[in-house]
Amino acid sequence: MQQNTCAETMRDQQYKQILYSLRVYIALTHQDYDLSDSASSHQALVQAICSGNAVMAAEQARDNITPMFRSDALQTN
Repeated sequence: MQQNTCAETMRDQQYKQILYSLRVYIALTHQDYDLSDSASSHQALVQAICSGNAVMAAEQARDNITPMFRSDALQTN
């Protein structure tokens, strides 16, 4: 059986903390959102990151931000 390195263990712990927080946030603010849909909606972002395409990754990240939080969606009076 392969043991995790210290870095892998820390990464896994951080991932679990982020995932838990994300699930709580979505449960409280997006009650009609199916978390399993998140993977498919972020596929292009993950592909851009894995291929090292920073420009495309940044574009995809911006496109994946909830519209109500995007500055161009905010109305100014």
